[in-house]
Amino acid sequence: MPRLESRNWPADPSVPGPRRERQSLRYIAYVPDRIAQVDIRLSAAIAAVVSAAERVVDSLNRAPPVLPSLEVLARRLLRAESMASSRIEGLELSQRRLAEVEAAREGGTVVLP
Repeated sequence: MPRLESRNWPADPSVPGPRRERQSLRYIAYVPDRIAQVDIRLSAAIAAVVSAAERVVDSLNRAPPVLPSLEVLARRLLRAESMASSRIEGLELSQRRLAEVEAAREGGTVVLP
């Protein structure tokens, strides 16, 4: 289970800079779930789907189509990946909230709950 832990940063008198940078301090660290011991087993059907997707991605990398619509897909995939990465770090932002922020940046109307 992910959790927040209070930790201590030890003092280090040899560090260059102001006094405050050599002092110890307390901080809160986010400790995610351990995944090194997770045993992931895919069924044959899921493995086949993943393999097919890998082949399609490989073909797109070898000969990318020149379509403006892929720009939209690329943005959504990048957004989804960055949100998943942030979730691993204990930060959560919904797709809706992110879209609202983007709309505000582009001069659109924002409706917050």
